[in-house]
Amino acid sequence: MTSTHLAYKDQFLEKIGNLVDQAAAFFMLRLHLERLSDRAGRRWRDQVPRRADCAPLSRAELKA
Repeated sequence: MTSTHLAYKDQFLEKIGNLVDQAAAFFMLRLHLERLSDRAGRRWRDQVPRRADCAPLSRAELKA
């Protein structure tokens, strides 16, 4: 009975380790996709023509 308990314990710890590794890989993939979307979005935003009547946010003023 002790040997089966140790076998299940080792198998459980191995599966938990694999789960943690997969979670880390998923978060790294998410980070890379965010960086890729930032680069792709920046190029797309640079190509979009701006409307002449829209003031940039840096020049916007609040009126009370």
